[in-house]
Amino acid sequence: MTLDTYLTTIMRQGYIDRQPIGEAKKAGAAGKGKRGRATQAADDDSGLTYEWRWGNRAAREVSEIAIARFVAEFMTANTGEDEENTRGSTKKVQKMYEGIAKAAGGNLSELK
Repeated sequence: MTLDTYLTTIMRQGYIDRQPIGEAKKAGAAGKGKRGRATQAADDDSGLTYEWRWGNRAAREVSEIAIARFVAEFMTANTGEDEENTRGSTKKVQKMYEGIAKAAGGNLSELK
C-alpha cells in the first residue's frame, strides 16, 4: 500500500483530516501572498497546500495525552539501549512529553 493510499484510507475512516490552507499559487506569483503552516503540497497543478489535522474519530478513540506519550516515547527511543540507561530515558521521555504539551498550548485532554 502506498502512503497516499494509506492516508486516503484513514482519512475516509475519520482518523485524520486534510484542510487546504492559503490560496493556490497563481502563474508568475510564486512566493507572494500568505504563507501558512503547510505540511504537504498538492501533487496536481493547483498549487494548493494542506495542513493535516486529527479527525473526529481520532479525537473520540485516542486522547491527546496518549498521542503525546506515544510521540515522546517514539522520539526518544534508542535501539540497543541497555537496562542501565532505562532510567535516563524515562527522564528524556518525560521532558519530551512536557515539551509536546507546551507546544500544544498547555493542558492535554483525555478522551471525550
